[in-house]
Amino acid sequence: MKAALVISFLFSSSFAWPGYKSTKLRDNDDCIDTAQVHNSCGEVRKPNGGRPHNVRYPSAFTMSFDKWDILCDFSDPNCAPPYYPSAPDQLKDKYPMVNGPGFTYYNSTFRGGAQVEKYTDRCVPIFPNYVVDFPCTFYLIKDEGKAYLTTKNAPAEFGDCCILANNFHPPVRNFSERTNFTGIKTYGPSQKYVGLEVNAPNSGGIFSYNFWADEQVEQRNNQTYHVPSFFYYTGLSKNENNPQEPLILRVYQSFYNFSTDSFRPEDHFTMPASCNPKAPLCPDFNQTSSTTEIQQ
Repeated sequence: MKAALVISFLFSSSFAWPGYKSTKLRDNDDCIDTAQVHNSCGEVRKPNGGRPHNVRYPSAFTMSFDKWDILCDFSDPNCAPPYYPSAPDQLKDKYPMVNGPGFTYYNSTFRGGAQVEKYTDRCVPIFPNYVVDFPCTFYLIKDEGKAYLTTKNAPAEFGDCCILANNFHPPVRNFSERTNFTGIKTYGPSQKYVGLEVNAPNSGGIFSYNFWADEQVEQRNNQTYHVPSFFYYTGLSKNENNPQEPLILRVYQSFYNFSTDSFRPEDHFTMPASCNPKAPLCPDFNQTSSTTEIQQ
């Protein structure tokens, strides 16, 4: 099945990644193309130049986010991000959308690098046969080498913990060096941001990372960093009117309450015992099935 998309944006995300959705893998296909952001799989794509120096994460941080899953035609210019001052403010009632807040913890050195993403109301729409109206938590610990997912009140097949992907790690601080620079842009009346994106056409298409342009300095080590502003990418959800064709969504995450204050890594990066190499694969993502082809 094909869905022709014109994608002007794309993750959290903080934690969301290229290859985050869309192409479902065979059980033995353990390497998702993330454009080298989360692993060394897939084609090595040489990034362009012209970018500002040292657009990177701080060594450790926490932040909150609002995630909006928006149902609109990707060719509709009125639905193109970014959204000022927020998705519901700009789009008003023109497009169906649902909010899923959450928060992120990141530490670049704990166990080789660690990131946890908690979605407190709704998980990320990356499962084409499910409506993700349940909370979830993603664990990325580098020395585990896997992406684990825990859920609450999800369908039973998600279990206590499931493996979303093998051969996976959190992004390194300077992952933006592996992305393409799309320019210094203006958000709202005057706030500048750095536009970056990657394109993994076989596993999700374009993923847009954006950081506020003003450089910051970490007090703990006197190193510079940039604060994430918003990410956007493509999501898939169950289409209850036509189960054979998943809904294709714009997913938009905006970040706030960014902090580099110290926190105890063990309090946030300790996974439940059910998250281990014997955990099952997450349903509807790493299993043999049809593939939705995303055309850019």
